[in-house]
Amino acid sequence: MSKINLAPFDPAMHAELLRQWLYSPHVLEWWGNPEGNLQEAIQVLPTTQQAMIIFDNQPVGYLRWELWSASQLEEIGLSGVPNSIDIDIFIGERSLIGQGIGTAALRSLLSLLAATTTAPVASICASIKNEIALRAYEKAGFQRIHQYPDFESGMCWLLTTPLR
Repeated sequence: MSKINLAPFDPAMHAELLRQWLYSPHVLEWWGNPEGNLQEAIQVLPTTQQAMIIFDNQPVGYLRWELWSASQLEEIGLSGVPNSIDIDIFIGERSLIGQGIGTAALRSLLSLLAATTTAPVASICASIKNEIALRAYEKAGFQRIHQYPDFESGMCWLLTTPLR
């Protein structure tokens, strides 16, 4: 497999590609609200908490992460989860789904987070119907913790992995 890298997200350079991906049916199905997600990427989240997934020297996907406190997580119904880094990911190029790119990108991000944050765990969520994503997350080291209802996505799995 070709080398997979994470590159800094640059709104000026990547916003249009991100918009295209967010409107792609395979991303839209799981992420919803493309304009809201785009605005969050270019106006809300720091670029230091976002990355483009690079495969064969081309951007093929997107990652973002942020620290959530245990109290913030409890407010959305995820009780018993410690402070954690919440991760969102997608492969924007549909033809590359299922090739291990997402798993490799998550492993790279987890290594980076282990070296740069004090949060004890990383977490990621996915619809119980998104088996492709769930398998990729488990291959990256995440474990399914419990299911919870999400008002936009229906029933979801919360998965976590230790960073220490």
